Amino acid sequence: MGLIEGLQAALDYLENPTALTATSVSMCLCWLATYAGMVRKSFQDRSYSMPLMPLCCDIAFEFVFSVLYPPTEAPILQYVFGSWMAGSVMVVFATIRFMPNEWKHAPLVQQNILSILAVTILGWMTAHLALVAQFGADDGSAWGGCLCQLLLGACSLCQLIVRGSSRGASFFIWYVREHK
Repeated sequence: MGLIEGLQAALDYLENPTALTATSVSMCLCWLATYAGMVRKSFQDRSYSMPLMPLCCDIAFEFVFSVLYPPTEAPILQYVFGSWMAGSVMVVFATIRFMPNEWKHAPLVQQNILSILAVTILGWMTAHLALVAQFGADDGSAWGGCLCQLLLGACSLCQLIVRGSSRGASFFIWYVREHK
């Protein structure tokens, strides 16, 4: 076990690969359903669903831990992270498409969305690579995943409050995301 034993399951799970596979597939499907729900809701409401900061954090996390440092403790997670990255790319497309609708009051942001996304993704990649350098790939993945989850929950609540409406959000998205 690594430095963050409290965030990882006991090594006994490696002795039961069926349980590991079942929970990994379940978690993967719930996130893919969340991403599909976000894309659908984005096109329905003509808005973006996932707040910018957690979206960039997620896509950086998925790139770092599916391409640069694939998981060694549980190889199935490489496929999970890869499929999440594909889902995140669809969410990024919807964000690029509809983000200008939400930023009419701030033309500087509205006109520089691609640059903002690129710089923010690079910043989060740097953060995830720093976690790898500090804790190693497997523990860095656990810390990075916790960071992404915390950021997504907090920023999604903030987005609801700031918008003053549920544009881009739905009970389905919240339910599936929180019940994996």
